[in-house]
Amino acid sequence: MKKHTKRGIKKVWDQSAQARAQRKKSSAPTEEELDVYEKCLIRAVKGIKRPRVLIMGATPELRELALKHDCETVAVDISLPIISAMTTKENMAHALDEKDIAMRCDWLAQHYYLEAGSFDAVMGDVVLNNIPADSHYAMLRNLNIVLRKGGCFITRHVVYHPNQKHTFKEIQRLYDEKKIDWMDIVIFLGYYSPADIYNYEAKQFKFSEVAEMFNKLIKNKKIKLRRADKKIIDFVIQRQGINQLIHITFSKAEFEKMASKYFKVLPVEQHRFTDHSHSFYAPIYCMEAK
Repeated sequence: MKKHTKRGIKKVWDQSAQARAQRKKSSAPTEEELDVYEKCLIRAVKGIKRPRVLIMGATPELRELALKHDCETVAVDISLPIISAMTTKENMAHALDEKDIAMRCDWLAQHYYLEAGSFDAVMGDVVLNNIPADSHYAMLRNLNIVLRKGGCFITRHVVYHPNQKHTFKEIQRLYDEKKIDWMDIVIFLGYYSPADIYNYEAKQFKFSEVAEMFNKLIKNKKIKLRRADKKIIDFVIQRQGINQLIHITFSKAEFEKMASKYFKVLPVEQHRFTDHSHSFYAPIYCMEAK
């Protein structure tokens, strides 16, 4: 699993933390998405006197949400320096709160160290996309183990839509009409363009190939971006070392079928934002442990 997590995202976390604090140059959940997360969290901890929330990864916005609702919060990541870098007053009003606990552990092994049924909710932002394809069932099972029955796993998750396809001209038109944003550009180039970067059989999406394709398209003037957006993509994909990441992505139907073995997928009202559409490609799931 390490090649999908620690090795792939070990660089310049101080830059990433600063970007998140400024709410720009970041793939962090938007304010609208955080509103969806919060509604799901409230549903999960309603009526619980001392709620406990497990956070997969260092995502400060999710930790802050849990602390805001007086939850004991355990953040688990393979790298404690990543959690430390994200724990700043700029990112978290409750930074260094005594209820904010950090734990170094591989996500696939966390159920060995955490008491079964001891959490009311688990939250993680685009975390399952970092889990190897052949370990997805194991990951979902161990989340089910640490959650109490009826507890919720809440996550923004990138899914693949097999029938979607766009030419470079169509992508440019949608961008010019401001129907998609810089994050959609990355998603479209990787999954839904003639570049065919997404490997459906292996379920793999390599950011390095997206970065290479992006640079070629810009150089050949097949894609023209607003200057600010080009800088953001350059920062997020290349300077942050994210180009080393491998995303594992199942189709929406495949993912929901896997999840249904251990969870009941609850209906969630997704925001379809006026300035970007990636909520369609990366919806927020709220899944109740069976």
